[in-house]
Amino acid sequence: KIPFFPPLAPFVLQVASWCSLATDGSLVATNDSQEVLLVLSQMPLVCGDLRGPHVGPCQEGGPLGTLGDSLAQALGRDARWGQRLRQRQRLCQELPKRVWPPLTAPPQLRIVPERLGRAVALVCHAWGFSPDEITLRWLHNRDIVGDII
Repeated sequence: KIPFFPPLAPFVLQVASWCSLATDGSLVATNDSQEVLLVLSQMPLVCGDLRGPHVGPCQEGGPLGTLGDSLAQALGRDARWGQRLRQRQRLCQELPKRVWPPLTAPPQLRIVPERLGRAVALVCHAWGFSPDEITLRWLHNRDIVGDII
């Protein structure tokens, strides 16, 4: 008689990493902004921060926590894993320059007259520009009246 073995479920081991970018293309410097995960069949085992770079178990206790702890310790001693984390960290630092060209946008302006007693002053409102520094100049007959930075 041939023994019956139930079919084995496939296991998938996956390494994922990400870098969180702000809308202007800069790196977000908060917790969880540059991470690496080692996942077994969609169950996180090893979590790491690329800025360290360091790794540790994702879960505390239980069989997955024990496995994650063992893997994290083994990976922590592996020079190739450390090199891989440093390469991913470097990529996170280079990624914004590759993805986003320097953003520039001209300012939107609105000039509003405001009455100050018998005189009228002109107030200039500027918004929506990048980079975030501009110089506004008032001209009177092509002569600069004053600078506002």
